[in-house]
Amino acid sequence: MSMSEMIEPYYPEQAAGATPFSSINILGTLAELELNPRSYVVTGGASLVLRQIRETTTDIDMLVSDAGYRQLLAVEGAVQHRPPAEASWRGANNMTIALQTNGGIPVSATQTLYGAGYHEMSFSRVKMTANTVKGIPCLSLDELIASKTALRRPKDITDLQLVAKFLGRNLHIPEPSSANPEY
Repeated sequence: MSMSEMIEPYYPEQAAGATPFSSINILGTLAELELNPRSYVVTGGASLVLRQIRETTTDIDMLVSDAGYRQLLAVEGAVQHRPPAEASWRGANNMTIALQTNGGIPVSATQTLYGAGYHEMSFSRVKMTANTVKGIPCLSLDELIASKTALRRPKDITDLQLVAKFLGRNLHIPEPSSANPEY
């Protein structure tokens, strides 16, 4: 799919009534969590919002160090859980922390992403190539492109189109996968 074949942005979580959050909300939430910048890397839509590639996101996803994981698990209301069934069926076995901050943004943190349909990532590896954006460690665009290309959900395709436009170059943008439902 070329840049000239851009499709309407597809973010089902926003259509379903989830609150969209801007970079100001993201920065406030990360300040509230008081994480050491060496203990996390923001991934996904939040990293695109911080780069001004996307206007909003409905959550903050991050990869974290052991220390960051323990710190987030200690936050009041934090819940540790296994991957959703759809991801488990594809081999994902990473534990994730989910929490809601006072600012209202859902936060999801894990140490690794593995399984069929994922671009395999670990905190220790992506931290080496992370970019600092507005003072926040963010997943490199190369890693983000690889991740979204592997997942191929409709919202990932939209994000890849936005990244291509931001970079001013064509990217190989795959067709959405029917095997990767929205979750």
